[in-house]
Amino acid sequence: MKMLLFALLVLSGLVFAYAPQSAIVYKNEACGHCTSYISSLYQTLDSIGVKQIEIKDFLSDQEARGDVASIQDKFKVPVELQGHLLTVVDGKYLFEGHFPLELMKKFLVDEAQDFDSLVVTQDSMGDVDSYFHLKDGVIQECPISQPISECDSHAGKSVAGLDVLKVKFDSNALVLALLGVALVVLVLLYSGVIK
Repeated sequence: MKMLLFALLVLSGLVFAYAPQSAIVYKNEACGHCTSYISSLYQTLDSIGVKQIEIKDFLSDQEARGDVASIQDKFKVPVELQGHLLTVVDGKYLFEGHFPLELMKKFLVDEAQDFDSLVVTQDSMGDVDSYFHLKDGVIQECPISQPISECDSHAGKSVAGLDVLKVKFDSNALVLALLGVALVVLVLLYSGVIK
């Protein structure tokens, strides 16, 4: 009888465990480094059972741009936390930018059942020391080694103003901006506007 009761208890826990079902990845086709990240992201999501994965390009798709704006508005994501890549899992968990996949996986497998929604950001590519968590309108900066469930007002460093985030920019954004300026100058030279 005790074995049967134990089995029922274990099975009931499995029934109520959270399992992510779907994800939409909004990408920016101008991001050259995003392709390898998205490939790894796809594999990570697939490995935890997410089978419905959709990828949309918000740069060339006006509807996708509108979706991203609506999602970020709904979750009150400040501009400084908006990434050039957005992964939305089950319509309630937002991972902005090149968010570390191991942290994302740990959250979705072990921690998501404790959260109604989530907004986290790490928009830099490469090795990073921290990520940002938006919770109840407060931005927390947490060490990259810290699980999302532990990034709260007691564990993370509260970022009083967004000025700190403004200086943490992606070097690729700077390169893209410089290339954009160079392209505009070339077009103006070619068209004869600048002599």
